[in-house]
Amino acid sequence: MSPEELSMYCQMHPLYSLPVGIRNARTKESLTVLEDCARGLSQRDRQILAAYVKETFSQGNVVVSSVVLDTIYAPLLENPNFEAEGLRKATTEFLGFASTPMTSDRHSYIKQFVERVATMPRQASPSPMVTAGALKR
Repeated sequence: MSPEELSMYCQMHPLYSLPVGIRNARTKESLTVLEDCARGLSQRDRQILAAYVKETFSQGNVVVSSVVLDTIYAPLLENPNFEAEGLRKATTEFLGFASTPMTSDRHSYIKQFVERVATMPRQASPSPMVTAGALKR
């Protein structure tokens, strides 16, 4: 790819053009927020979340919107005491990187996320520290 083609590609696909290490770190950070928020969901909703993420995102190069994740996390998002901004930013970040080519690190993060979410005990509410200050960019 010529330098001109590379520049054009980076302008058209800014999430793709981030260095892999940064993409992986930001994906891991967004999954951490999604996982922490999942603690406030019922066991059934966590099972649905784990199955959805496993089946949808483990292959990479997916095209999705936040509708399904917003539906799964609806009990939290509709709670007036829940600070939804951190979860919304994490969802946006995760979905942005989900459309980029799959890396072995990202595949590993997703696999770990699915395993932990499927087996975690429910908490009364997610950690306010993570949801309130998550992904401030």
